[in-house]
Amino acid sequence: GPAEALSACLHAALRCRQPPPPLPAMPPPQLALFHVAAVVFLVAGEASGDVIGGRLMRALRNEYGGAIHFEGVGGDSMRAEGLASSLFPMSELSVAGFAEVLPSLPRIAARLVQTQRAVRRAQPHVVVGIDSKGFNLRLLRSLAHRRAAAGRNGIPAAPVLVQYVGPSAWAFGDADARAARLRGGVDELLVLLPFEEALFRRAGVPATFVGHPALDDVAIRGEPPGTAAERAAEAAAFRREVGLSPCAQVLCLLPGSRAQEVRAMLPLLLRGAARLAERRRRGEALSSRWAGPIELVVPAAPGMRGEVDRIVLETLAARGTAGGGARCSVVGSGSRRAAFGAADVAIAACGTVNLELAAAGVPQVAVYSTSWLTGFVIRRLLRPVLRHASLPNILAGRTLLTELLFEDCTPCRIAEEADFLLARPSLARAEAAQIRRLVLPSLRAVGDGGEPQLASRAAARALLRHLPEAQTCTL
Repeated sequence: GPAEALSACLHAALRCRQPPPPLPAMPPPQLALFHVAAVVFLVAGEASGDVIGGRLMRALRNEYGGAIHFEGVGGDSMRAEGLASSLFPMSELSVAGFAEVLPSLPRIAARLVQTQRAVRRAQPHVVVGIDSKGFNLRLLRSLAHRRAAAGRNGIPAAPVLVQYVGPSAWAFGDADARAARLRGGVDELLVLLPFEEALFRRAGVPATFVGHPALDDVAIRGEPPGTAAERAAEAAAFRREVGLSPCAQVLCLLPGSRAQEVRAMLPLLLRGAARLAERRRRGEALSSRWAGPIELVVPAAPGMRGEVDRIVLETLAARGTAGGGARCSVVGSGSRRAAFGAADVAIAACGTVNLELAAAGVPQVAVYSTSWLTGFVIRRLLRPVLRHASLPNILAGRTLLTELLFEDCTPCRIAEEADFLLARPSLARAEAAQIRRLVLPSLRAVGDGGEPQLASRAAARALLRHLPEAQTCTL
């Protein structure tokens, strides 16, 4: 019947069908390799700490054999080296002094709690506080207390707590007692000055001298970067770019990197420079014999360009004479080294910049002024111990560069001291070279072979002891 005929046709078709082609050979399974990243949590609270942090991150990547993941608080330099994002704006921690910090205490306390929580979420191998001791040492101590409590409950101890840039305990009469306050609060302290290591170790705090990061841009032999011809060419190019007169004497004004420092110091520096320009125009200054004008350059710290522009405009306009005829150029932080090279004299707030200027061979006057309360506390606590405020003078134990502090930091005195250096350029340069020779060699850490090394590399190698061995896993 029809059904049988259909079945016969189907069987015939199946017998005639070609066998299917063989399946292609499958490649052997590929093993996936991936790196287990070390996690490092860093906290910087100001522009100089951000630069230190960025260099440390770069050195860690170069020295560590595996992947590293960075989290924490930082600025542009640290973001450029791999910090995905800052937990909050770094500028919120950029406060110093006593009276100056009081209005910011509630905000800082809230950021401290936020950072503690972020560390717990990140579960890093190492937490590194970079400078900003008031914030970071409290953070590290709170983490140490929490870690100790976890250890008593049988939870493995983590993370390792490191402070990069120690507190200036040596500046006080009770230095040993102040150093001992860090005991138990940090697992390692990376210090910048050669005498700090012994002080903290004597107090029971593990400390390692890594050298000063301000010198990382300076050749190991202690000379300014580049040859003399290259430095002269860079300075000439900077003058052309900024529009400085080839015959001008250039004053570089460096009021600090914190907003409160800039607001307090920059008007003083500008008024001092304008006073000198007026005296030169009237032929009353020692440096009046120079035919060229005085011109000013202000390298703005990161994030401070708008504020610096505003202060310059308001301060010089208020004099009614455009600053005594002194033209002022504000440049970005990226032009800082070029500005140093073009400067005949620098007027700089006391701090790391004094070492940077010494490394660049720039004659300088160190200045510092603050609120009456901060000044009172500094006089009572520091002045009986310290005779100097700038690092070159402190390290040398004598006066190598002039300091104008507190009531001596006036526009009149600033004008006088700048005039003295501008009137004797050869002597000023010779004195600057002497500072470089006397001070810089002591700020270099040495490697295992006795060779000097960069501070960022020495710090990275110290941190490697606390990171897990670089691992590669296979799937």
